[in-house]
Amino acid sequence: MPVLAPDEVSVWKFSPRNLLPFTDRFEKYLSAHEMKRLERLTGQENRQEFIICRGVLHLLLSALSAEEPEHVHIHEDGYGKPRLEEDGHQHALAFNISHTNGLCLIACGREMEVGVDVEYIDPLPELAAMAKKYLAPQEIKKWEELDAAHQTEAFYCYWSAKEALLKALGSGLRISPAQIDTLQIRADKKVSGKQDDGLYFETGECILEELPLGTAYTGWLAVFKRLEKISLYELTAQWLRAFIFSTGRKAEK
Repeated sequence: MPVLAPDEVSVWKFSPRNLLPFTDRFEKYLSAHEMKRLERLTGQENRQEFIICRGVLHLLLSALSAEEPEHVHIHEDGYGKPRLEEDGHQHALAFNISHTNGLCLIACGREMEVGVDVEYIDPLPELAAMAKKYLAPQEIKKWEELDAAHQTEAFYCYWSAKEALLKALGSGLRISPAQIDTLQIRADKKVSGKQDDGLYFETGECILEELPLGTAYTGWLAVFKRLEKISLYELTAQWLRAFIFSTGRKAEK
């Protein structure tokens, strides 16, 4: 497991489908809150993906915080953002998770706000209407300049970047996606504007970066801190199996 420096964010990606045999083991790591979320999900595939992604999250946080996976306490703060808790206090290790259609991303950093999002690029029947509803004016202008073959991918890119930003903010700000101009944010390296209630807001330094995930997905990372390094790792099934069995042997001692 790579060491996570204070000015670094690490993003891990993996396919939950490669870990289906370990679903039952992963479910044992889930918190009471996560189990309640699981109960609300329908469809076996959705439930399995949730269990596996959350189980791997517990394993990663275990490795980075030197806690056993079953002792990793994840709770939601007053605004619904998941946090790592230690002895009743918020841990310095921050994380965010996103998964869809067979791919999961987990981002981790220390003493910062971080958000990550991944979207599967699937044709949208009401693409033009959705673009006008959710994109900022500058984004719409750029989007309309594209040919139809590239508009679907571009919309998902904008949407994923907005999702990552909102997840990183996670502070109760009420902002509609159309108020978030990702092009301007990447240029200014900060987020500012009006909330839905008309109040003005402005953040500190913001890093908004697209993650290289291939052609079927788009993924974005948002961080509110000056960074020296963003690392993207692939969690292989072999590494995860080794880690699962090593933690299992520790628990049996």
